[in-house]
Amino acid sequence: MSEVCLIVSGDPKLRRLLCLMAEQCGFEASEAAGADQAQRCIEKHRPAVVVFGEGQNEVDTMEAFGRLPSPGSIMRPKTIFIGASAAKAREWGADIGLDPSIPVDFDSFSRHLKSLQAR
Repeated sequence: MSEVCLIVSGDPKLRRLLCLMAEQCGFEASEAAGADQAQRCIEKHRPAVVVFGEGQNEVDTMEAFGRLPSPGSIMRPKTIFIGASAAKAREWGADIGLDPSIPVDFDSFSRHLKSLQAR
């Protein structure tokens, strides 16, 4: 059974793209469109990694990130935050925060996922 990577984004196209990339990296991808759905998916699937992709609904994406267990908690999954709020997410404990001005391609996404698996 492969590890689960949850993709959280209000932007359906971005969410689907990130799911496909996670699957190509060997993860079982699950997706959530907002904070409530993300919380249910985290409780159900206990993902190894949660990727937050800011898109159309930035407030809900940050709300979902803010609902994670505290940094250092054994219940907190590894996190990647992609979007305009990446710096704020890093302050809140994101493992990796990626600025949206730098396009995320498969190679860089794969490297980031693999670096989290190695931790």
